[in-house]
Amino acid sequence: MRILSETRREELVKQFGSHRDFKYFGKSYKHCYLAALTKEEYENLGMNSSPENPFPEKGYFPKMKESVAQFLQHPKYLEKSHPDRGISGITVKRYLQEFQKGLKLRDCFITDDVPANAYYICEGMHRLTAYGVFKELDIKDYDVQVYYHTNKNFN
Repeated sequence: MRILSETRREELVKQFGSHRDFKYFGKSYKHCYLAALTKEEYENLGMNSSPENPFPEKGYFPKMKESVAQFLQHPKYLEKSHPDRGISGITVKRYLQEFQKGLKLRDCFITDDVPANAYYICEGMHRLTAYGVFKELDIKDYDVQVYYHTNKNFN
């Protein structure tokens, strides 16, 4: 991970404070950094579900690489929604179409997944997944930028 800059909490609240889930991830950590991920970090992002594992057991989160591969291998998954707040193929497909029209990846948030010694997506799961499908997992180191919420101090 390459830390690009630290984002002040006031800026985050101003920009994302009205977001439905911001209260859960935006205010619960000491620091927020704009960070660029390596390919490996991107592929190992934990997610709350995948097309073939819609309700994973707590602590056994699917990885981004698995979810993207499932969409690539089975395009029919792009026609399915999720009954709750998990990965929806319909939403992934909508973002995929936007990336094909030139949309840039932005406004995605991750945090530490301490038990897995990795990172977990707290907002932007559909955008990050669609980006991986769009790129067919041909992600270069530091191409993916996210907001990283953590208690770690990199200053």
